[in-house]
Amino acid sequence: MNKHKQPGILRDRNLRFLFAGQATSMVGDSFYMLTLLWMTETLTKGSPLSSLWIGIVVGSGYVTRVFVTPVAGVFVDRWRKRTVMLVSDAIRAVVLGILAVLFVLGHAHVLELVVFQIAVAAVTSYFRPANVSLLRQITKEDQLLKANALFRTTQQTTAFLGPALGGFLIGSVGMAPALEFDCLSFIVSVVSLIFVKSDEVRTADKAGGVHKVVEEMGEGFQTLVSVPITRIVFPFMLSYNFMIASADVLLVVFISNVLHYTNSRGAIILGVFQAAMALGDIVGGLSTEFVAKRVAKEHMLAGAMGVSAVFLFLIGLSKSIVFISACLFIISVFIMMSGIVFQTTVQLAIPKNQLGRVWSLVGAALNGSVPLSQVLGSWIAVFVPIGLMFNGMGILAAGVCAAAFSTKFVRHPGTIAAVSSPSQSESVGAP
Repeated sequence: MNKHKQPGILRDRNLRFLFAGQATSMVGDSFYMLTLLWMTETLTKGSPLSSLWIGIVVGSGYVTRVFVTPVAGVFVDRWRKRTVMLVSDAIRAVVLGILAVLFVLGHAHVLELVVFQIAVAAVTSYFRPANVSLLRQITKEDQLLKANALFRTTQQTTAFLGPALGGFLIGSVGMAPALEFDCLSFIVSVVSLIFVKSDEVRTADKAGGVHKVVEEMGEGFQTLVSVPITRIVFPFMLSYNFMIASADVLLVVFISNVLHYTNSRGAIILGVFQAAMALGDIVGGLSTEFVAKRVAKEHMLAGAMGVSAVFLFLIGLSKSIVFISACLFIISVFIMMSGIVFQTTVQLAIPKNQLGRVWSLVGAALNGSVPLSQVLGSWIAVFVPIGLMFNGMGILAAGVCAAAFSTKFVRHPGTIAAVSSPSQSESVGAP
């Protein structure tokens, strides 16, 4: 009766320790940015450049990740993934601990916040591809989707609850203890990673300096475009991500110009919308495995684009807070499911010894498309009514969905597996 039932993934010792550490650090991470923003505001209070400094602090981390991540992927493929993660978490714990001490002693300056933010972002650029690669190495293929869903759902749950916890912690005991908690969460992650066992072998460092690093980045790109599934699916995911990335920014304008809520009431409505999206992310993560057992993954990827495109279009036609919240909830459900399926697909299709480079390039491209979309969307919104902007985004996203369904890989599920199986990918020799 139960011979086909898969055991819980947390029965696996490695996954249990990895999840325990990551879940703890996710809690600290979820209110790190809140602490950093409030600390920047405190240090620049009364200055006419306060808002500019906040933008510099936030932007410095974002720009660092975009440029460092592709390079980091090369070294992640050379080094042991568990070691990269362990060292990354240790460095982040030290950096945050130093920042907390400086703030307590009254020696913290906004320029130091920029430096620390760049340091944390650079180290995180190594951690993330290493995490994706290690998860692939220690997880059985038939459990990988479930593992990705568990980690992504936990991340979104902490992102949903973390800011409230962070705000309470800052308001109750101050900013330094909040940073100390984040520091402690990374220490817990380090301890957990020590108990994770992996049979990975460190690849010898290759001579050649910058030229060799660039060459290996090129190898990662060649792998990305040579494996059929990533060559077909990634452009659609990138295009879709670009089409909808400005929605978060445009929601603020929508609340003010269309719903006519301003000041504190507008902030409350924005909070309601964000809560609906966060809840949708959680439900999407919890539902992914159930849907994946009944719907071809190719159809899940393309179908998620289509469903979210429809509800994105409908937002522009409504002024009902309840209806818009429901639309945002549904959009988030399907975006989360497509993201988990896409990550799992890449992990299975790409050779393990090149996964760090490929995932770093994928992450840099997806992250880099966000500000471009937001700037372009904000500029167009100056000339086009905001409701029509959502209609337009929905139509463009639907076009990406239609293009995806026109490919044989989506029309005939299973074709991808036939031409790019995990066994083939894993047999590729070290670069």
